[in-house]
Amino acid sequence: MNVPPEMLAPWLRALLDPASAEPLCLEDYLQAIPQLATLADLPAGTPVMVRGDVDAKPGPQVGDGDIRLRSMIPTLKFGQKRGWKQIIFGHIGRKPDGTLAKVAERISVLLGAPVTLVTNWWDETTECITDSAAEAVRSAAAGSVLVLENTRRYKVERLLWDATATDAPAIAALLARFANQISERIARVYVNEALSAGSLDSSTTVVPAAMDRVALGEYVAGEFDGPMRRCLATE
Repeated sequence: MNVPPEMLAPWLRALLDPASAEPLCLEDYLQAIPQLATLADLPAGTPVMVRGDVDAKPGPQVGDGDIRLRSMIPTLKFGQKRGWKQIIFGHIGRKPDGTLAKVAERISVLLGAPVTLVTNWWDETTECITDSAAEAVRSAAAGSVLVLENTRRYKVERLLWDATATDAPAIAALLARFANQISERIARVYVNEALSAGSLDSSTTVVPAAMDRVALGEYVAGEFDGPMRRCLATE
């Protein structure tokens, strides 16, 4: 679904000034966000965005520097089993020149299947998903896994970092276009499997607004529902 800028602006204000938003407790969030099993009815070939915790530096052997990537595997295998086209996206480090090439290679090893790295997927001049990225998803076989290159290469991903609540109306149009382009040209389903991801990255906070369906990945849901609940219950 397309999200209009006027609908996104209040969303952005709440993100940038949490004190002004209606408070929710962890239990409210967990009840409101669907879990992965609710997507089991999606047919084979459905493109699914997976917001991954890909900020990792894999070592020479599996188990070296890849714990975040390994935490994603049950969710990715869930999608593979159902023949989804899974498009993983996320960041590595804070610098725009970082690359997810080695991350894509390690995910391929962990899954035992090819993983395609899609570079140059956002055109900052036209503010559009590139034709080559859209075609990579369209032509991918059912069950394929792709990785979009480091989201922080693009200014739109970092737009909220230094913004304030008063900036919301001015930046809503670009962020709405970013989310809508992903929905129109990449996927309309979104799974969050990025427990440690930056909270103000656009791919985490804005893109879900334009999705038809969303869910928490298996690892993230388990962490929220287990260790985090126990932490909140301690004195």
